[in-house]
Amino acid sequence: MKFCKWLFASLVVLGLSLVPSAAWAGTIGVQVGYADNLRSSPFFPSNFCNGGTQFDGSSGASCSQTFDAGAIRIVNNSGQTMNVTDVLVTIGGNQFDLWNGGGAFTIASGTDEVLTQTFSYNLDTSDFGNTYSPGNTVQPTIKITFSLGGGTSQSLTFTDSGQVLNTGGFDLVNGVNGVCTGGNNGANQPGGCNESLQWRDIGTTGIGNPGGSNTPEPASLILLLTGAGGVLGFARRRLFS
Repeated sequence: MKFCKWLFASLVVLGLSLVPSAAWAGTIGVQVGYADNLRSSPFFPSNFCNGGTQFDGSSGASCSQTFDAGAIRIVNNSGQTMNVTDVLVTIGGNQFDLWNGGGAFTIASGTDEVLTQTFSYNLDTSDFGNTYSPGNTVQPTIKITFSLGGGTSQSLTFTDSGQVLNTGGFDLVNGVNGVCTGGNNGANQPGGCNESLQWRDIGTTGIGNPGGSNTPEPASLILLLTGAGGVLGFARRRLFS
């Protein structure tokens, strides 16, 4: 009986380690990308201005702006209206809290909301704490405070382990060690002069997949499988010893 209780508790802990990435994946989804229209790129986030019911929350940004900014898409599949009272982005010692100056905004069920700069360059997240070469391992976080259907307010924090918002931890426009792949006209590849990154689920791939991919990072898979393997291995030993 004690072993069953221990096994149950271990599985609960393992399950919680996946929140919000798994438990909330079908309810509240978050995608990240990077929008750079200073230079042409096929990786500029698709349907950037009209991909959802609303664009940019209550900030008043327009699609006519020049974009060099991180981008967030909140997807509401909860079946209820989502009332968002705050969205906070943290990258190292820098914080961005741009979208609730006019109060809360709502996201209808089955729709999404795109959040990005409120005016040109005030969410240029590729420049914060970055260097001229890879190596910065700071993982941005997005904390969303919201309620569903008029219920109790709650907060969820999502980690951008792929470092999409800070473009891999270094400023892609400067290239690797200050050298732009393909020259200053921009190259549509990792390390090129264009910083655009297509949408992908947060916590999946980074600049190695500029076209977007929802495959979990190898490190995340290894950590998950190691944890699951440890629990199952111990269970096997206890059951068959």
